[in-house]
Amino acid sequence: MVRFQHNTPETAAVLQSLSPRSVRAQGSEYELTVEGSEDQWIREMARISERYPFEHLEIRAADLEEIFFELYGDVAEEAVTG
Repeated sequence: MVRFQHNTPETAAVLQSLSPRSVRAQGSEYELTVEGSEDQWIREMARISERYPFEHLEIRAADLEEIFFELYGDVAEEAVTG
């Protein structure tokens, strides 16, 4: 989750330019779902914060339930609808 000190259309565009799997915006807060190492994303977010300062940044790894649904959610949905 990231919250910018000054939320502008540019800040949303910068986040979209990172090609996240998904972005959910609520006011000035953005929740991104991304792939890759935490180290990689910390570096990316640090680079962005140099130009667009953050008010808050939170990075967390996916929990087991999120991983399970990511891997098997489509298969289960296909079985029900298929």
